Amino acid sequence: MLIMESPNPSDPSENWLCYWRRVLRPLAWWFLFVLVLYGIRLHQRLMAGTYLSFRVTVEGKPNPYAGERIRLDGKNYESGQLVSLGQHQLTISNPKTETYTQKLFVWYGVHDLGKISLKRSQGVLQIICDPPAARLQIQGPEFSTQLTGANGFNATVPTDNYRVSATYTHWNDQMDVGVPANATASREFAPRFGALDITCNQSSATFELRRKENESAIESGPLPVVIPGLPAGNYRLHLAYHGHEKTESVIVKFGTTNQIKTEFAFGTAALETRPAGAAVHDRAGRYLGQTPLTLPELQPGSWTFQLKLAGYEPVMTTLEIAADETQSFRTNLVSVGYTGAMRAARGYMKTADYDRALSALGDALLAKPSDAAASELQLEASGQAAIQKARALANTGNYIEAGTLLTAALLALPGNAEALELQPEYKKHEPEQLERIRLERLSRVRNLFDALMVQAPASALFETREIKTAKPAKDIQVALNNALQSDPPAGQPPVKIVRYTSPKPETFYIETVQEFSTVLATSAGKRCCYIVGGQTKDDETQILFK
Repeated sequence: MLIMESPNPSDPSENWLCYWRRVLRPLAWWFLFVLVLYGIRLHQRLMAGTYLSFRVTVEGKPNPYAGERIRLDGKNYESGQLVSLGQHQLTISNPKTETYTQKLFVWYGVHDLGKISLKRSQGVLQIICDPPAARLQIQGPEFSTQLTGANGFNATVPTDNYRVSATYTHWNDQMDVGVPANATASREFAPRFGALDITCNQSSATFELRRKENESAIESGPLPVVIPGLPAGNYRLHLAYHGHEKTESVIVKFGTTNQIKTEFAFGTAALETRPAGAAVHDRAGRYLGQTPLTLPELQPGSWTFQLKLAGYEPVMTTLEIAADETQSFRTNLVSVGYTGAMRAARGYMKTADYDRALSALGDALLAKPSDAAASELQLEASGQAAIQKARALANTGNYIEAGTLLTAALLALPGNAEALELQPEYKKHEPEQLERIRLERLSRVRNLFDALMVQAPASALFETREIKTAKPAKDIQVALNNALQSDPPAGQPPVKIVRYTSPKPETFYIETVQEFSTVLATSAGKRCCYIVGGQTKDDETQILFK
């Protein structure tokens, strides 16, 4: 085993120094460590109180603007916030102020920078008005102004957004202008204006000028007129004169006075009726006056008038009115009775009801005597009625009277094909009818007497008597009537006629009663007499009686 031993120093002082080195070295290191700890702690304590203190104003007043940015060495910073030691650069900016920059060296403790006053940023606002505006208005948060008759504006103003409005007589516009810092913001109002010179051939005409039909009027008043300061473009010109109106499209050209010549062209309508006094209305129903009536100042074109008079049919007429001309209308009014009767007559004619048609035409001619239309229709109705009745008589075998009616029909309707065709047909049947009439006349009185006696059963107890005479039946009838009504012989009761009729053509029937009474005024019976007479031949009258 090898044991090494340190050498034994020969100098005792060296031994002493080594000893103290060994003893003090740890203490020194310990002191140094404590000193370092103290330095660190002191540094921390001092750094806790190291910051920048300042208050930002704008031109000496509290900052009213939002968006302020404070940066220290490019990083966001606030007053009172801790700051490191050394060289720094403080920057304060705001959209509405100039940027503030300061370099500073920071040591321990508070560095009070006091009030930092920012300068309000400004720029130049330039407005040009060509032509000059009646009113120029500039509105901003911190600066506003209004100018009249201004040809523009040029001034230094705070940087901001401005609303600029230019107002002219017939035009206005506005725009938003942002004024940047240390620069010029320039804008121009340059409307393109023209003028209108409006004249009319009617001195008292009035006008209204609009940009569009449904907009309010830009200008209005009497003519003639000159309207300056109108923006170039299309317009609607509305003209009025004595209730007449019209609208035209006009164009205003830039930089010129546009000549507009308008005219109201009129014609005249003269309306007359017989009888006069008819109320005149236009197409829209407006009352215009009574006839005779002259209507001047009518615009050219088609005009429809309605004429009304109580008791007469209304009349509608349309006149083509031309400028500087007079159109006349004259008419005879037709009574309501006439037109109603004519309307009814035409309706009856369509249904072949000729008797009613003739009655209606009679009413029409009473309302309007000698009217050609009614007279012509009356002839047609009478002719057709005669033909209609002739056909009906022919169907019953009465060809003679049917032929007579056809003759009358041809008088009313000469050359009527139907009447001319029927006439010879009926003519050839007349002999047959005459024979039937002769035979019927021979037995007419006897057949009538027998039929009447059936109604008086007691008459069968008496004998029938017959008398024939050459006198006409109508004369015998009158004579018998007079004789029976004459005073009776003395002592005889009067004869009363209880029936006196003509049951069939060319016949008569007389029934009488004679009442008898006793001296006590009681009934003593009665005497009845039945007399039937009639024409059996042209020269013979037969009389049968009981």
